[in-house]
Amino acid sequence: MESFEDIFTHGSVLLCGHKEKDLYEAVYQACLNAPVEGVIWVCYKHPPDAVRALQSRYDSKVYKLTDDMLFIDMISDGTDSSSDVIHCSDPTDYDCMLRSIYNAIGEFGRCVIVFDDMKEAMSHDMFGRFVKMLRGVNNNIQRMASVSIYLARSGIFDPPTEKILEISVNAVIELEDIEETVPENVFSASWGDLTRIRWRDVFSLNVPVLYLLITALCVTNVILAITLSVVISRS
Repeated sequence: MESFEDIFTHGSVLLCGHKEKDLYEAVYQACLNAPVEGVIWVCYKHPPDAVRALQSRYDSKVYKLTDDMLFIDMISDGTDSSSDVIHCSDPTDYDCMLRSIYNAIGEFGRCVIVFDDMKEAMSHDMFGRFVKMLRGVNNNIQRMASVSIYLARSGIFDPPTEKILEISVNAVIELEDIEETVPENVFSASWGDLTRIRWRDVFSLNVPVLYLLITALCVTNVILAITLSVVISRS
């Protein structure tokens, strides 16, 4: 099973999971654990504003990990492109998409390019033409020292289609095979381990020491507030 720490060594990855939330969290972990200089999000399922909202909802704010993030909108038919959003004319406008990706890599440096998601992307074109584009872009992105990540729901493709997609990328990661862990001892944990701790880990008691520290801090603040109120009332 490949880990997110070596995501750049692959060049292209098919990332499969049963829930959209899991896919977004996995992309966040991949960007968090790798020397990423920029992120390019190719929107086939949700427009850019919806992607940002989902990243916030899933506690996977990729856009906060780097100053350089570009959304390539393949579905909205918009014309108001900006510094962080490029609208392509239609979902099969590969010239616009590829030109935008290559220009952004040239500007940002080492990038993670996320295609969200494969089922939606494939629904707009002939399968053979799409796969040809996919293989070409994989080779170019890898030569530019970047990595492409294709999001897909597990079990959504028939076996022949799934096989073709798997041989079109360098690695396949099934999220159910990845066990998310938190450090057993926060005092001996590295900074990278601590940054992977989420609020749900704390309040689900997966990290009891932090839970106790936060609880003690809250109790202390309440006591200080009461004490301050008493002092003010007597003065």
